Amino acid sequence: MFLGVDTVRLVNAQRLEKVILAKKVGQFLNGRHPDDDRAVVADVARMLAKDVSDQVREALAFELRNCDDLPKDIGESIARDVESVSGPFLATSTLFTDEETAALIPELAEHARLVIARRNDLGEQTVEAIVETAAKPTVGYVVRNHRLSLSERACDGVVRRFGGDRPMMDDLSMRSDLPMSIVRRIVDRISARHREALVDHYGLEVPVADRIAASSRARALKRSLGKASPAQVHAFVVDLRKNGQLNPELTAEMAEADCPEFMVSALALESGLPLGEVRARLRLHYRKDFVKLLKRASVPRDLAPRYLAAAKKHFAAPDMD
Repeated sequence: MFLGVDTVRLVNAQRLEKVILAKKVGQFLNGRHPDDDRAVVADVARMLAKDVSDQVREALAFELRNCDDLPKDIGESIARDVESVSGPFLATSTLFTDEETAALIPELAEHARLVIARRNDLGEQTVEAIVETAAKPTVGYVVRNHRLSLSERACDGVVRRFGGDRPMMDDLSMRSDLPMSIVRRIVDRISARHREALVDHYGLEVPVADRIAASSRARALKRSLGKASPAQVHAFVVDLRKNGQLNPELTAEMAEADCPEFMVSALALESGLPLGEVRARLRLHYRKDFVKLLKRASVPRDLAPRYLAAAKKHFAAPDMD
């Protein structure tokens, strides 16, 4: 059964009348009027907010986007609507407090969360709610928005949910307001270029900074040492230690960069054993002595396999397994 032309015209005319009414209702609620009059018009707004026509609801929401004295239930109804209705309203409205917006976030569609995430005036609780519930693109907007403040809890949520996503971690590392606890957690999850910026900006402690830059530093040090004798290498390592720049990670990297004498000197200085004794233990004739050497030098357990590999390569007899 098809609608007649007259019926279609009637429907269109009624819709146009409602659109006009929605505009008038919105404009009225934006003005100053007696409470009784506002209550009556607000009831009309409630009906229009549930109208079957998107055009009617769009017109109402657009007019109410700057209305700060709107009943919250009408605002929530608009916020939960389709994108064309809720978008302009959520992009501008200051109707809800930070706490109210945060409570609303989990109930909203992703398109609505995305609109909110693009704002520059979000409160701490709203940001945390977005981080905990929104999809990655939406969270990404918050992370990249340097006008917003990210609490430690919000940063923790980003790392917990997207710690394996390097672009997200790179974006997070570019912020200037990160707590040091977060800086330490993401430093090994970001690209080399961002690591350098992170270390420079936050002034990481020397051991942390050395661990981050160990590989590139090892290559640079290897080039600078060139054909230095064992005595010259030892003097260089002594200076590094005096300046607080010597650490187990760098030592491992130097050994892997084919500078084994660096490891001998570093282990001797850290363990308090003579250079000759260190070399003897690195030959791996007695594995227990090698293990004791690493313990005396405070080599972290996770680095032990790298030290062992270096010892096998540079000091042990060919038949050692």
